[in-house]
Amino acid sequence: MSTQRFPEKYTLYLAYTAVILLLTGFLFNRVVNNVGLLLAGIHAVIYLKDSWKMIKGWPIYILLGVILFPTIHDLIFEGAGFLRAQNTLKWSLIVYPIFFVGTLRYPHFLKNISYLSIIYLCFASLYSLVGYFQNFTAVTEAYGMAKVMKVLSYSDHIRMSWATVVTMVLALFFVSNEKNKWIKTALWLVIIFQFVYIHILSAKTGLVTLYATLLVLLLGIIFQRGRKWALIIIPAIFLFPVLAYHFIPSFYNRVEYTKHDFNQYRKNNFQFGLSDAVRFYSLEGGLQMVKESPVTGVGFARLQQKMNGWYKTDKPFMTSDNYFLPSSQWLIYCAAGGITGGLIIFTFVIIFLYHYRKGLMLLAFFLPVVLSFCYETHLETQTGIFVFGFFLGIFMALHVEKTKSLSQNELIIS
Repeated sequence: MSTQRFPEKYTLYLAYTAVILLLTGFLFNRVVNNVGLLLAGIHAVIYLKDSWKMIKGWPIYILLGVILFPTIHDLIFEGAGFLRAQNTLKWSLIVYPIFFVGTLRYPHFLKNISYLSIIYLCFASLYSLVGYFQNFTAVTEAYGMAKVMKVLSYSDHIRMSWATVVTMVLALFFVSNEKNKWIKTALWLVIIFQFVYIHILSAKTGLVTLYATLLVLLLGIIFQRGRKWALIIIPAIFLFPVLAYHFIPSFYNRVEYTKHDFNQYRKNNFQFGLSDAVRFYSLEGGLQMVKESPVTGVGFARLQQKMNGWYKTDKPFMTSDNYFLPSSQWLIYCAAGGITGGLIIFTFVIIFLYHYRKGLMLLAFFLPVVLSFCYETHLETQTGIFVFGFFLGIFMALHVEKTKSLSQNELIIS
């Protein structure tokens, strides 16, 4: 498609509108998010030729494999039955890298929308904290019963906590490049604020992501600046959870509830409302699906149906509202897609890690995602696909931008 028909002034407006609608929709309305995705897709198509030249390579090829494999697998083994699964939701993942790489033609666009993302997530955190402190006693007690404070994005505290940590990584990236001292100070304040907020929210996914991210950054800092920095940073990393346990009631109650939950599961004493026990049961079911059909898998379209049957037979004490897919993205691909599904996810991880091995900030985003694939199903929900695709696209575009000015032998902080 010829880009001469579309003056950059208008495509710039299109790009900003797409990002605003994507972020607004993520917090408030799925339809708005879909409209933003449509606009991002239009922009991606307009500059597809230029963007593809900059981004083509094994990472984008294997990402396409992850996106399309569920649909192709079910077309082969299920025929029209593939329509029963939400495989097409994953197709949107390819839009984000192409869209954001296409915006490199606009000076400061990535920086501006990164700051916008940080502002949106700060607003979401403030919204949650206001409700938390207005009902402090009730909300704190609820943390002892598998509940968390009210959050935006359809109460999806898993994806909200994940996105919050990612915006902290973005803030840290721009701190090192920001020349305005007031903005730099504001970014540091955002990082500190969100760090405290994640501990008050105490969503396990957010906490694991936060400390996995810190570990990646710590290793990168040691590599860059020497081991003496580790002596300063490591004690602080381990000290804060201890302080949070003693001084943040929601964090304390969350830890105690998690211990109780796991103990009940270990004793095989199922109690309604135990979220972690349900996760472990879903993993048991997923492993059984792998044993049942290790080569071809049971199919993405039939996975939920097969899991339902397993729950009824092996876990008759559970109610149907707890019949979840295996709580692991890795296991879903292995159970539904067999050996090929497992190999595709594994290859995806290896290729990304190798290709972006010098991109510290991208690794700080990606490695915790790889870890979370062990216990979360991000690619099975609209909000999970958005958070993964949106921020992966930003970090890939930042990496492309940075590689233009740094030599191949330097560690790229992007």
